[in-house]
Amino acid sequence: MRSACLLGLAAALLSVACPTGNAPPPNNNNNNNNNNQGGDTCAVSGSALELPLPDEAATLPDFSGTLPDLSCVGSPPAIGPGESVTLQGCIDIFGLGGKAKRGVKVAIYADSQDPKLETPTFGETDVFIKLDASGHDCAGAEASYEGCLAAACAKEGYYRIANIPTHVPLTMKVYAPGDDDVIETFTWGVVFDYLDTPAAAGVVEYEANLVYKSTYDSIPSLAGRVVDGAANTADGVGRGVLAGEVRDCQERIVQGATITTDRYDPSTKITYFDGNTDDPKPNLARLSTNTDGLYVVINATTDATTSLHTLVAGMIDPACTGEDCSCTQIGTRTIRAYPDSVSIVTFRGDFPVDE
Repeated sequence: MRSACLLGLAAALLSVACPTGNAPPPNNNNNNNNNNQGGDTCAVSGSALELPLPDEAATLPDFSGTLPDLSCVGSPPAIGPGESVTLQGCIDIFGLGGKAKRGVKVAIYADSQDPKLETPTFGETDVFIKLDASGHDCAGAEASYEGCLAAACAKEGYYRIANIPTHVPLTMKVYAPGDDDVIETFTWGVVFDYLDTPAAAGVVEYEANLVYKSTYDSIPSLAGRVVDGAANTADGVGRGVLAGEVRDCQERIVQGATITTDRYDPSTKITYFDGNTDDPKPNLARLSTNTDGLYVVINATTDATTSLHTLVAGMIDPACTGEDCSCTQIGTRTIRAYPDSVSIVTFRGDFPVDE
């Protein structure tokens, strides 16, 4: 299993070069950069940031438009002590690209680590590919060998790492040292054996996403916005991309939510989509998540003083019936953005408490 947001994000990111033709809304930076930030803002509970005012009340589109469950926001769920598990799964190609390749690695970091600069606390492993199955008894005694399992994966790649903790947030990094064709991809705030990542018999199955340069090159441009430095993804210079979904405490898609980052500037682009999960396209007039819950931040800041981003997601206070409404927080995350990379950040309320 993998984070459900990734199923739609690949197509969404690949579509951002194809805007819908809707006129862009006004923005709150008094510039002409076509940022989907809207002209009005709302204070959000539990945060010093102000959110762009959503253009509709938040609902759960997959559950007859009922209100999101935010019971875990400000009251983290206690899920008991975790355990060490074996983390394993297929490699999925995020967007364009054919198969997994040799040289790709999967690394698992503590939430407090800088996964760009530090050694992963919980280790890393090389990805096995279908060719590694050659000479092994995949139909018999070696059926559980990683190369044999890779042969059964759609993208012919498989990984396995032992002694991964559950019930605590972690960061997954997929990369290939020295291979300019592979874009570093960071998935932040993954909690194993929780919600969509259950453990069974000491094992968690989780697909790791491999991003090739062909996909990254397809991300810009949206309304003239390109990722600074994207022409050369090997030099470590430029800006990055953040993307994800907004979900409630029961892992359900939230429509009508907005997000922002404390590192938002006039060169940053935040956009939402048209709700078509089969072929998502950006909707430049939209000021909040659609029925797909997707968002993307293009050209996120990455320099030494602005790489640490605090993101917040929120919705119009459902108890407000007037025009001057505040917003209710859906979640907040603090992550890093890096040049020439993709960071995946999904909001699900507060992280659970391991106790």
